[in-house]
Amino acid sequence: MANVREAVIMPPELLALFMSTPLDTQVKIFVDIKNSAEIMRILNDNMKKMRRVIIAMFNAPPYNNDLYGKETVSNKSENITAIKFKGKLNIRIYCKEYAQSDKDKIIVLAYPYYKKSEKIDKKTKNIIETAPKYEYNFGEHR
Repeated sequence: MANVREAVIMPPELLALFMSTPLDTQVKIFVDIKNSAEIMRILNDNMKKMRRVIIAMFNAPPYNNDLYGKETVSNKSENITAIKFKGKLNIRIYCKEYAQSDKDKIIVLAYPYYKKSEKIDKKTKNIIETAPKYEYNFGEHR
């Protein structure tokens, strides 16, 4: 049985903080309510890089794996991607994609995670494989 969670759409005025020009796409970005405070803190702390990340999200595929890309560790993690903030903290925000086409999709920023190494350890794999089980309530925004 799926784990139903709430997600809120990222308001356009907040998205505008990360972008200087609009893109020709129908991507809607949502944030998991349960993890929204930590996710928004990470995004704000990395505002300089977020413009490039948002553009990578809107233009994927193809993915820019240095910024945003698939996190396929098994067949259970097919729709899971990650925003990647490499460096001292090596932060990931695991996302779930619902794609109708390359230019029409919903991306839910679901779970922040501080990786301890570049490799996918057992704990990281478990997080990546759990995220697809989440089903989100988008309200009228879908």
